[in-house]
Amino acid sequence: MGRTDFYPDRAEEVAGLLYDSLQKLLALGDQTLIYPAHGAGSVCGNNMADREFSSIGYERQNNPMLQIHSRQAFIDHKIGERHYQPPYFRDMERLNLKGCKPAKRILTPAALSPKAYKNLPQQAVTLDVRNISSFLGAHLPGSVALPVPMIPAFAGWFLRPDDELALVASDAQEAEQAARHLARIGFDKVLGYLAPDMPHWAATAEPFNAVTAIDVDEFESRRNNPPHHWHLLDVRGKEEVDENPVDGAIHHYVGKLIATAKEMTASHHYTVMCGSGARATIAASILMRQGFQNVDVFLGSFGALMADT
Repeated sequence: MGRTDFYPDRAEEVAGLLYDSLQKLLALGDQTLIYPAHGAGSVCGNNMADREFSSIGYERQNNPMLQIHSRQAFIDHKIGERHYQPPYFRDMERLNLKGCKPAKRILTPAALSPKAYKNLPQQAVTLDVRNISSFLGAHLPGSVALPVPMIPAFAGWFLRPDDELALVASDAQEAEQAARHLARIGFDKVLGYLAPDMPHWAATAEPFNAVTAIDVDEFESRRNNPPHHWHLLDVRGKEEVDENPVDGAIHHYVGKLIATAKEMTASHHYTVMCGSGARATIAASILMRQGFQNVDVFLGSFGALMADT
């Protein structure tokens, strides 16, 4: 269901307009197919399913928002929602209103050799779009972990409109998928991609970093007997934290971590958690870029805590 929080001074009006639009759609009949304008992972909606199409009948039966039959109750529910707004939303609005250059017809970035990668402009941002296990095991220093499926939801928090980008990907197909996601939200200055064989990379004396991943037993051991200057950092969204708080954790939402990391002490030890470990890995990469040296990830995170009870 669409978001209605972009214009707070018109929140009730916009929520009511959404309700009215839904009534027009519902009147089309259960057999009517729906092709959504956004996909799973987009920050323009809430808990979107990973389906390319649906139907009025399926949504009428399964969509929680369509179980609210009172217009005012629907408005109240939408007003009560709390969503984060990535900084790029303002730039997205500007591009939608004024237009921009068309995206390239072929979005597969150029393959980079290690030498070409090292000769890229110093200000270029390296995005590691591989899965989180690959990033945790070995990654290029200073790179931001941003797995392909998570680009739509999180790239807009960490990138600026004019950033030049270099991708670290497993292969050309993964690089193309990443470039397509990035172009769709306005980040199309991709200089190329590197598909490093990390053992070979290390064998040629090139630098790399890794992030320690801990399991639930080690997590509980640390929580029961905290190491010196150890902190548990929860980077889930506020609604998740409010619904299922974790004792002893400090909370900084992953999307806002570049700014809120200033409230933390870079020399201290941080174990990062989220729902599963994916957002925690992104957060760990952001902290490491800002000079935090003692950072690890609770892999499994809240899911592991629930499974362990």
